[in-house]
Amino acid sequence: LDWVGAIPGKRESRRFLGPHVLTQADVLESRKHTDEVAYGGWAIDLHPVKGIDAIDEPPFTPTHGKDVYGIPLRCYFSRNIQNLFFAGRNISATHVAFASTRVMATCAIGGEAVGNAAAYCVKTGVSPGQLGLDGGHVKALRQQLLKTDVTLLNSEPDLGHVKTATITASSSAERFSAPLVADNWSRNQLDMKTGELITAHGWRSGELTDGGSQWLQLAWDAPVEIREVRLTFDTGFEREVMLTPLNRSAAKHIRAAQPETLKNYTISIDGQVVATVTGNYQRQRVHKLAYPVRGKTVRINATATNGAPEARLFQVAME
Repeated sequence: LDWVGAIPGKRESRRFLGPHVLTQADVLESRKHTDEVAYGGWAIDLHPVKGIDAIDEPPFTPTHGKDVYGIPLRCYFSRNIQNLFFAGRNISATHVAFASTRVMATCAIGGEAVGNAAAYCVKTGVSPGQLGLDGGHVKALRQQLLKTDVTLLNSEPDLGHVKTATITASSSAERFSAPLVADNWSRNQLDMKTGELITAHGWRSGELTDGGSQWLQLAWDAPVEIREVRLTFDTGFEREVMLTPLNRSAAKHIRAAQPETLKNYTISIDGQVVATVTGNYQRQRVHKLAYPVRGKTVRINATATNGAPEARLFQVAME
């Protein structure tokens, strides 16, 4: 650090207008949108108009919504300039809704959505305005986001062959049965205040002993052609991660592979191993096969985690 501004930067200055202006009701009522490409969860965090000169007012007044809320693509492109996207603190939102969307994590996932949308426009030759108001293009963009492990609240990912498979496992923990890898969710739903589990998603096996294994299998009545297998693992999203020097927060961090994440596994099709992975620490792994393989069964065989006593797998998708 070699320079610090003498005057703090403004919290907000100008914002642009899109076909939809995000409102206080959108935030507090946790509204969902068919063209949702991002989400927020910060409280509506209003500060006194006079700032630090308002000595008789509290420094901020937070108003919490009942849950996280969706942000539609219509907030990220201009309503009257056909080739203009925007992301960050200038998106189409009211002053009150902005008091929630302004935080950096929400700005970041909005930027990810706009980056994907811009790439989609270049690939297909459509403008931001044409993309954002065409249901077919919006659906394709949302599938592109979901495929790269973007979380969307109003979510129906295309899991391919998985949706028609019979899904079984060597064992399953209570509430985490094998078919849940195909329930459209790639993370658990937790209480925002307590962190307690509300709705379980994904599969968890029984105990994974040293030298043993647990497996999850997908089977079809007739052979299917498989080119790609996408696996989404548990990386401990329920733990707080914050860049801070405070010991009480830093002590919770795990600066290594997260214990819940599957470490070693194989993928086999009709008994033939097509992928072997050791030392995994990533949340999503995409296995593109060297050539299409036809088969009636796909088995993911787990042999080790990064510390958890059971194998965990949130979602499986295939093409």
